[in-house]
Amino acid sequence: MKRVIIKSFEDLVSVFPSMTLSNIIAVYLQVQEAIDNITARLNMCTDSDLYDDLEESLVDNMKADAFLSTYLARLFCKQNGF
Repeated sequence: MKRVIIKSFEDLVSVFPSMTLSNIIAVYLQVQEAIDNITARLNMCTDSDLYDDLEESLVDNMKADAFLSTYLARLFCKQNGF
């Protein structure tokens, strides 16, 4: 199995078609953890340059969250006949 490091939303979209459901869930959980960590760091940040970098990272992770959660919700509905 080839290991891929996803560094951006664009990376996620490019590898998504080859991901298994367990990969998708694992990445989704990592995205959730990253959002929590970045939000906590933003709340403590006093450096404006670092704040901007963190904000950019948060935006990428929020895009990934929306993409993955939408896919998982659709899959859940399909599997349950909705």
